[in-house]
Amino acid sequence: MKAALNALLAVIVLSFFAPVARSEDLASLEARRAMIRNDIAAYESLLGKKGEVLVPGFFLNVYGREVAFWNSMDIDSVPSHVLTDIVLFMKLKGHSSATDLARQLLLFDRALRTEIREQVLPELTATLADLDARIAALQAPPAPPAVGVAPSGGNAASETADAAEDSAFLWSGGLDEIAMIEATDAVERNGYTTLMDYSADRLSIIIDPDGKVEMRGPVQCRVATRTRTSDGDEVTVTTDTTYAMEGPAAVRGASFKVTARTHRVATSRKNAKWRQEGDATIVRDATLRRDSNGEFWLLFIENGQPSVPNVPWRLSRAAER
Repeated sequence: MKAALNALLAVIVLSFFAPVARSEDLASLEARRAMIRNDIAAYESLLGKKGEVLVPGFFLNVYGREVAFWNSMDIDSVPSHVLTDIVLFMKLKGHSSATDLARQLLLFDRALRTEIREQVLPELTATLADLDARIAALQAPPAPPAVGVAPSGGNAASETADAAEDSAFLWSGGLDEIAMIEATDAVERNGYTTLMDYSADRLSIIIDPDGKVEMRGPVQCRVATRTRTSDGDEVTVTTDTTYAMEGPAAVRGASFKVTARTHRVATSRKNAKWRQEGDATIVRDATLRRDSNGEFWLLFIENGQPSVPNVPWRLSRAAER
């Protein structure tokens, strides 16, 4: 399956549009422009599905489909937890390649999004601008500029760009799916421990250009493991952690301080009366790192259960502060 997905990625090519001939009439140009606008809207819709995973249509047809036509391919949009369900199902059936399959599907999603964002949309946008100019020329040739009137807008555009660089932005997202698969593998590699749950609220932070960050509201995270002991018992440990900040905090290097309140419960399958429970409050370091392509922030915070690797939140820039 890995080879098939790699081959699929290898054959993905851009759909370039031929330059518009000068001899085309206005109706033809407007029809082409409407088609490109629809394509742009479809691709932007795909990119907007940040909480879902884009997979090849031939792979998954059990769940409700939201089919998008992309370079003669059907793309299915599915919730990210569907991949977790697939991995668990395949593992129960004894398929050792389940984790690698899920990883390849997630990498396909990221590669597809990157190509649409960095190559397809810029090409379509440039073609649309060319069509707009040609249509405007046919409808009403632009009047020559008035004598003594200098072109306007250059300084305003520059000031707008500078203002954007100086603004604080809201970044928001959920747990990183690939890191979740890697954490699951790390926990379950010994064959005695199962990661029963690793879930968290969506997290939003404001990153200021002055070197400060602020988390919006408290954020909860749950981690649960079940371990088989040498005497045949099963011990379940569940840790609930609530993270909070009291106003903006300074970033030192790549880290800032977050208050974490943990509640841990351990129980035994054999001994129903045995139960260990405890609470703790501690200030932890949260670390911000850029992902490999620089578009997202990865936010790492200790999950409160040392035996489980920390899964970062994958944050993208939101539309509003």
